[in-house]
Amino acid sequence: MREGIITQCGKIALILRLLCTCPVVLIWAETRDVVELLLLLTAIGLSLVALLGWERVAPLLRRHPVLISADILITLLIFLNAPTPSAYLGYLAATALLVGIFCHVVSCLLMTGFVAVGYFAVMVYQSQRHEDLSIGPTSAVVSVVLFAVVAYVGQSMRALQDQVNEALDGVRTAAAEAALGRERSRLARELHDSLVKTLVGIDLHAQALKASGAAGEGAEQISAAAKDAVRESRRLLTGMRTAAVPSLAETLEHTAVELQAMYPVCIEVDVDEPAALSPQLRYELAKIACEALRNAAQHSGTDQIRCAGWVAAGRFYLRVTDYGQGFSLKSAEKSGHYGLAGMRDRAHGVGAEFEIDTETGSGTRVTLNVALETSAARGDEGKEREPDTARADRR
Repeated sequence: MREGIITQCGKIALILRLLCTCPVVLIWAETRDVVELLLLLTAIGLSLVALLGWERVAPLLRRHPVLISADILITLLIFLNAPTPSAYLGYLAATALLVGIFCHVVSCLLMTGFVAVGYFAVMVYQSQRHEDLSIGPTSAVVSVVLFAVVAYVGQSMRALQDQVNEALDGVRTAAAEAALGRERSRLARELHDSLVKTLVGIDLHAQALKASGAAGEGAEQISAAAKDAVRESRRLLTGMRTAAVPSLAETLEHTAVELQAMYPVCIEVDVDEPAALSPQLRYELAKIACEALRNAAQHSGTDQIRCAGWVAAGRFYLRVTDYGQGFSLKSAEKSGHYGLAGMRDRAHGVGAEFEIDTETGSGTRVTLNVALETSAARGDEGKEREPDTARADRR
């Protein structure tokens, strides 16, 4: 709550003011002064209105602190004829706390001085009317110091609330910027993994068309690829994420068919997908595996790629293996290869472990593994298996 500190302090001050009016009410039963009763009811009514309607009254008092001076004047008139110095002191001390909460420094100093001078004047008047009441310099100084300290406490609560509000605003701004950064990263991955790949395919078709001179079939392929790019663009712009995510095996098999049509490679998919995968997790794993398949088909120089998925020890493993030329992982990371960074970011975003095992001339293995839900993992016990393709890939 943005006003939690001063709200609680202000309500406590108002409750104290109400409690301090009790002795005056008891004394009025003896004096029965109508004017005093009206002023007393006015003061009690103002406190109740401020207490019950704090959300509306507090902003009004901040904008117009002069209203508090009117309340102080009413208080002085009430206690002018009521010989209750202790209750009078407590009531004005609570009012000084409200002055510190609602007023800026200059206004706070002026109104605190008004409270102190008014209290001193009323006590002098009371001491002249009642012989048993007396006021000395010590009590006057103590009263002034009390009002000043209480007003300072109110100012401190206000400053503390401002600091809390500033910190909350900073946290909200940082959270918004972090969310914006994550969304930008997500859009960048989406563009790289879908739209950019489709556009690359269009470029390859165009080059093949230029080299072969066969316009008919090539033009149809380019047209189909362009339509795919349009569909991908619309999907990204409308924010379609995981509402209707196909199965992991289906997505990977579809990608394998597309890649085999574009590159001279055979892709084998053997994925035993557990039911515990959430749509979002399935979506992200599919994106990572598809990126790994595309990289292998385009850059590895191999004619055989395997994609295997299996459950073991309560975790789901997904591996893409090729026996191509491999590459230097350090060099790729230094060059800022976005595909690798995007795959790693996706994996970490869903709590999956991501590993690339590659060396120049030794092929590449991209392995993902993610923990399944405990209940689902128990349900899979006894039927965990590692596909033959995955066992063959291990070295």
